[in-house]
Amino acid sequence: RDVSRLSRLTEHLLLLARDEKAFHPTPTDLRRVAGEAVDRARARAPGVAIDFRASAAPTVMGDALLLSHATDNLLENAVRHGRGAPVQVSVAREGDAAVLVVADEGPGVTEATRTRLGESFYRGDAARTGEGSGLGLAIVAHVVALHGGSWRVASAPGEGFRVSVRLTAAPDGAGAEATSSSPGSV
Repeated sequence: RDVSRLSRLTEHLLLLARDEKAFHPTPTDLRRVAGEAVDRARARAPGVAIDFRASAAPTVMGDALLLSHATDNLLENAVRHGRGAPVQVSVAREGDAAVLVVADEGPGVTEATRTRLGESFYRGDAARTGEGSGLGLAIVAHVVALHGGSWRVASAPGEGFRVSVRLTAAPDGAGAEATSSSPGSV
């Protein structure tokens, strides 16, 4: 267990240290990335209801591995800190943006905590503590910034936790690369 935790911490630190010059975006199907992350989260937390909806299959110019890792982090955060509450994941295209939303119906966080989320090694208030390094949302912030996108957290005590990620959608007709050989939840 300790070895696994140290391995994950090392992986997180390496992702945060990743040089922008190593970032080579390709057309990536955000629905597939999210669907596969949902499949992995369901396998890790079979007792948590995770709903996945995709109203579109937006393609973004991105790094599928980084986007997958960021989505995994959002889901891990929702499952862990949502305390078993249902989780909703959605992907949609809104104008020229591809939008990924991960929300839980857990205890939520205070305004003071919400404003600090995304800082490396910051761990939130007592309502959302537990195992973790405090790097998950920092990686999400880093990955979203590398992609030229934005992210927003909406939460309040007793009202759940919702993260919205907005990325520029690739122009229509840009082909998306598969992120793996399995179809995921799409």
